[in-house]
Amino acid sequence: MDENVPLAQQDSSLCRVARLLCERGHVWIAEAPQVRRVCGIVTDKNILELLSPLPERCYTTAIIRPMSLDHIQVAHARDFMTHPVLSCGPDDTVEDALSLMEESHVRILAVVDGGELVGEVSLRRILERFINLSCPLEQ
Repeated sequence: MDENVPLAQQDSSLCRVARLLCERGHVWIAEAPQVRRVCGIVTDKNILELLSPLPERCYTTAIIRPMSLDHIQVAHARDFMTHPVLSCGPDDTVEDALSLMEESHVRILAVVDGGELVGEVSLRRILERFINLSCPLEQ
């Protein structure tokens, strides 16, 4: 588990979230300042959807209201974050976390204890640990 997690509030601006996103590749979104109760996550996929909002096959008889950077409706993290967040507990096994990731097609989980974000577990970090333990450096 990584305890150093990127965190912003749901009323954080798109620019603030984008700056954090450049540093880590994802940003956890908290309900309010000074509260670590996570309510969403923003990844590069969320930003891609803002840049290219229309699906390839777009046929409808209703009004299309895509979220886009061209539209004023995208101002805060809550406007474009993914929610609800998938999570595991600090006592869950790596196998449990990997199973949840596989079932849900995600690469990162919030680690939540007592309703508050205490860390994260990612496929990347699990792979790094596995490689470091299983594959000695070649000389």
